Amino acid sequence: MEDVSLIDIAGGISTALDYISPTVTGHHRRVGLASVLLGNRIGIKPSSLVDLLLAGLLHDIGAFSMDLALDGLKFDADLEEHAVVGYRLLKDHPFLERASRMVLYHHTSWRDLRVIRQEGDRETLLLANIVNLADRVDILRRVGVRTQERADVERTVAAFSSDLYAPKLTTAFRELAESGLFWPLMEDMGRPVRELLSRDLLDVRITPDQLIDFSGFFTRIIDFRSRHTATHSAGVAESAVLLARLAGMDELEQKAMR
Repeated sequence: MEDVSLIDIAGGISTALDYISPTVTGHHRRVGLASVLLGNRIGIKPSSLVDLLLAGLLHDIGAFSMDLALDGLKFDADLEEHAVVGYRLLKDHPFLERASRMVLYHHTSWRDLRVIRQEGDRETLLLANIVNLADRVDILRRVGVRTQERADVERTVAAFSSDLYAPKLTTAFRELAESGLFWPLMEDMGRPVRELLSRDLLDVRITPDQLIDFSGFFTRIIDFRSRHTATHSAGVAESAVLLARLAGMDELEQKAMR
């Protein structure tokens, strides 16, 4: 087993979530890309851009409960619930701890973020506001089954107050839109994320053992969909490893089986 790309794994989870509802197809990917473009525009450092991309790719992961309606992104009507659930799902994974805090605050207004003192990491709050803006841009672009013109979205964002979004973020969005770079990159659904952005910048590698930990996280996300499958994936994995051992497979093969 070889080391794998953290971004590829997170992108895979994001893509898998698309299968739950056609309404959200591509939404997480577009928000992740838009977030990095905005973050890069305002000078966010590379290591933080990785966390920002992870948060964008997984920002609505808390909404994928059977109890929340996904049609038309209606879960946005209960912003606090799915943000908190997403944070709880992500916070205990070492690669996702910082991204989880962005998810927690990704529907909090800039006015409210500015008065949060206990957080300690001011940049994380700004990054959460970036995810918020990127999320809003994509939802404005696709309202239900309709697609709104890019220029209309740009005018709407320009009218947003500084209470909602940090002024330098709306300025960065305007500059990117005017440059002609933003929309083609954000909406390119044909190439891997790492090909659209800097490979060197985002190519964080994880080991096979770390991949096992990450797959355990993915298991919880999948089984979270229903109380009836709460331990199903983990149970299948344990059974598969036991059968592999009984069949005479070595430790590496058992790890691949898990």
